[in-house]
Amino acid sequence: MKKFKGMPKYYASLHKRVAKEKVSTLPTDWYDWWHTHVDWDGKGNLDRWHRRQHLKELFKCYQNIKIQIDKSNFNSQVFILISNSDSSQDAVYIHTENPNGTDYPEKFSKVQWGIKVPALLKGLCIPKQLQLGVQENNGELWYYLK
Repeated sequence: MKKFKGMPKYYASLHKRVAKEKVSTLPTDWYDWWHTHVDWDGKGNLDRWHRRQHLKELFKCYQNIKIQIDKSNFNSQVFILISNSDSSQDAVYIHTENPNGTDYPEKFSKVQWGIKVPALLKGLCIPKQLQLGVQENNGELWYYLK
């Protein structure tokens, strides 16, 4: 594990930020592929240990947002996108019917579902209700969890 200055404080702050993530679910609200990143600075790219810490927080963020959505019966899709190569791109998404004309629900037609868990995600506690898929885009693998 590569250490960096302020690492314990960084992870404590990250954990608190994820726990406090709030989304609005008023009847007038809509989301057009809205998303939040857990690893804005790309610290998960330092090594495998840091990547896994950020992925764990990403799954916690998903669970936090999903609970809020489910409690309010807000009609939406909540899903995760994970970059195979760049931790700063990993995000939790919310998508709803919206005035921008973006298809809803998203069909994920180019995603190959039912794949084996890739090495990047092996051993992590992936929420059981999620389906795992992969899509290649410009030579980059993206993992979808919905």
